[in-house]
Amino acid sequence: MYLCMLHRYLSAVVRYLNEMTSCRAHLGGLGSKIAVILIQRVAPLPPGEDGRAIERAASLCTACDIPNKQLYVLPHDEHMKGYISR
Repeated sequence: MYLCMLHRYLSAVVRYLNEMTSCRAHLGGLGSKIAVILIQRVAPLPPGEDGRAIERAASLCTACDIPNKQLYVLPHDEHMKGYISR
């Protein structure tokens, strides 16, 4: 089970990295900032309780070469519209 989840995670990181590379190539150094927004299907654990989430966020930021302040993880729930308007 864990290996399956790890494989899905690594596949997703490769997809994100390819998308980031493509976006950067299209922007061609126009001084734009790129952010990654992930939308979760299930409710996240309270902050600090999921150590793997912190490690995964850090590795995703490193792989995509973005600061951690440009990674947003949003829960998919009834408050989604409020998160988007911020």
